[in-house]
Amino acid sequence: MENDPFAQEVDISVGPPTGLARLLYVDDEPTNLKLFTSSFSDEFQVLVAGSGQGALKCLEREPDIACVITDQRMPGMSGTELLAIVRGAFPQTLRMIISAWSDSETLMEAVNRGHIYRFFTKPWHAVEVRQCLRRAVEKYFLQREREQLLEKLQQSNEQLQRHAEDLSDANTALRAMLRQGTALKEEMEKNIQANINQRILPMLHKLRTTSLENRQQGYVDLLEKSLEELTTPFSSRLSDKHHHLTAVEKQIASMVCAGNTSKEISNLLGLSPRTVETHRYRIRHKLGVSDRRTCLRELLSSLFS
Repeated sequence: MENDPFAQEVDISVGPPTGLARLLYVDDEPTNLKLFTSSFSDEFQVLVAGSGQGALKCLEREPDIACVITDQRMPGMSGTELLAIVRGAFPQTLRMIISAWSDSETLMEAVNRGHIYRFFTKPWHAVEVRQCLRRAVEKYFLQREREQLLEKLQQSNEQLQRHAEDLSDANTALRAMLRQGTALKEEMEKNIQANINQRILPMLHKLRTTSLENRQQGYVDLLEKSLEELTTPFSSRLSDKHHHLTAVEKQIASMVCAGNTSKEISNLLGLSPRTVETHRYRIRHKLGVSDRRTCLRELLSSLFS
């Protein structure tokens, strides 16, 4: 027995090396190892071990072993003890036991606790064992395929989550850029309006107080029309807010929003201070503000900026 290699903790591979499901048969009797190998190596790739410890080393070294079939009574480690370890360390591998009728109570307890998939009594029948091995191998590969699909699904979900987070970040950045662009646009409009009110309009009003020829008067009219087109964004916001302001009222409102005082507006537009105050009152009225303590400039800025 000591000189027989099957009695040592060795593992051998029998049958075609590739393309077949891999089984591990464990038995301390060399004759049984040879019998199992010759019976099933035509359909499966059979690995064998002469002890429980040898079987565990084989499982650690060899990948994708679909099923472990072991004798129950072996020195050092029984079959149920071996398969309990296999269950914890290699849960995908299915587990079977071959034993005598005298061990049936122990084996049934192992079946009920989930340690083994199936047990056979000695002497076993090759046809019965082969059919059971086929079902076990099919179950093993179905479980492995299911786990691989679940892993791929998990990876796809994680990738989708990363894409969603990237898209959310991009949307946040885009909204910030749009807000910044809108703020810059509004600031530019205000600057244009302020420059027109403070620099150009006063000159045009002074021109109108001088003696102008018809052609010169036409030029002034053309300039005023062009300036009105430039200030359309602000003026259109005034008109679109359900307030029916006149052209002069819109002009005064824009100047108030730009920070001009009534006196400055009076000088720039060539109007009397009283006329300017009247227009300011009408603007308040059309905006629905009766409290004179309300700052008109802040109101216009909040409504139309």
